[in-house]
Amino acid sequence: MAHEARRPVDIKTLERGSHIATISLAVFTAAIFLVAALQFNATQRLERETIDLEREARAVDLFVKYNELMRDIAARPPAKNPQGVDWRGNLAVAIAESIWRLRSSDSGWVATVAWMLQNEDRYRTVKDLDCSTLDPGFVSLATKTLGHSVCIP
Repeated sequence: MAHEARRPVDIKTLERGSHIATISLAVFTAAIFLVAALQFNATQRLERETIDLEREARAVDLFVKYNELMRDIAARPPAKNPQGVDWRGNLAVAIAESIWRLRSSDSGWVATVAWMLQNEDRYRTVKDLDCSTLDPGFVSLATKTLGHSVCIP
């Protein structure tokens, strides 16, 4: 049996192969990072949309509660207890501010909050609110909408 002679390993071929493997791996890794970045951006967008829908749903729930409060008031004769009227008014303003905080970037909801404030101002003058506890944007909207100061002097 004759032994076959081994061919000597060409260093240049090994170096080229090594460079090609390194470049291929770098391109593959970059592609993986690109796909991961795209997935991350898509996930973030969907998360923002989900949060926006949740905030919309909360605002709708609060608006329904406000309407139930107004319905209950319309069904009952005026209370002889002024504290009851104050508590109802406080609840109405709190609901309006909560909707403002949830949806202040939505012009439709801002108009709804303005309507709620005007409606509340018809039942009793919205004033003497502790504005240090309220959202400054809400206070500004209330003052602008109602045409008078709503804060405790």
